[in-house]
Amino acid sequence: MDAPLILVQVERTFPGGPRIECELELPSDGASVTVLFGPSGAGKTTILRCVAGLERPDRGTVRCGDETWFDSERGIDLPPQRRRTGLLFQDYALFPHLTVAANVGYGLGDRPEAERRQRVADTLAMLRIEGLAPRRPLQLSGGERQRVALGRALAPQPRVLLLDEPLSALDAPTREAVRTDLRRLLASLARPTLLVTHDRIEALALGDRIAVMSGGRVRQVGPIEDVFSRPADLEVARAVGVETVLNAHVVDRPSEGLITVQIGAVPLTAVDPGHIDGQVLACIRAEDVVLERGPIGQVSARNRLSGTVSSITPEGPLVRVRLDCGFAISALVTRQACRELGIAEGEVLTAFVKTPSVHLIARGSA
Repeated sequence: MDAPLILVQVERTFPGGPRIECELELPSDGASVTVLFGPSGAGKTTILRCVAGLERPDRGTVRCGDETWFDSERGIDLPPQRRRTGLLFQDYALFPHLTVAANVGYGLGDRPEAERRQRVADTLAMLRIEGLAPRRPLQLSGGERQRVALGRALAPQPRVLLLDEPLSALDAPTREAVRTDLRRLLASLARPTLLVTHDRIEALALGDRIAVMSGGRVRQVGPIEDVFSRPADLEVARAVGVETVLNAHVVDRPSEGLITVQIGAVPLTAVDPGHIDGQVLACIRAEDVVLERGPIGQVSARNRLSGTVSSITPEGPLVRVRLDCGFAISALVTRQACRELGIAEGEVLTAFVKTPSVHLIARGSA
């Protein structure tokens, strides 16, 4: 197995603008997709362009296996064509005057004609767009253009695949359909992939690992579910969209493995992360909050919070319900559940939060 692609202390500073830095490893596991995730302006695309060779870092190194692509101290900076990366741009950047087949084969100009034709045919077949070969980009739907752009990136058989917001140019219904196909394809490609997105659904659907960028640097790297459910610090919690982040302090460890924190006058029990005491932040995702009509009833091992509905906000097929439980907490429920519970502003509900769903971060952790 090849060594991983490693980005070590890559830094890029823009005059009068932000400083971007990144330390990241891409596993050599071919089925692994690493998502570079964060808000717009965090520096994600800059890092992608530095890997591809389209932008020169101020300092640092970029290596793929035992090959050095960039080393500021040694004066090494391989041009993009020698790095053999497959780059899918946000706007696809297809040549409007070329056919689909010619767009896909654009990066194969140094190959013999027979090999070029075969590689284009194989790529079109893999993407299931053989019938589009003679068309031009303006004759294609958004989803079709996305597949053609991906085919152009894949045809030269790149060592690393780089995708910059690959679904952002699509309308919502097309995006959902293409997302499923893209995940299937990425899983079958057997090459390291770095995918940039600011969209949480895309990150969860397409990635295996995630690197969260905030304030110009990578703040946490790990499996997707782990990072989203257990952010390392407040900046990561904000970046991954944890809706409820509360100032709290540790008051007790009632039994092995559990810890109790106080938020104002309200206690919450969480799984004890260990090595944490004093002032903390309690993080709760809205999808981990379960609602029930009426005030607190029978005792349960779960955290049970009585609260008054302060706002109801439809969000597509879901509804965000905000409660005042002595502190503000958000819950996401389906529209059907909202109707069945008869949720309305001013109603008193009980919010249930299981102990593993309360994630604690040391206050000031950053």
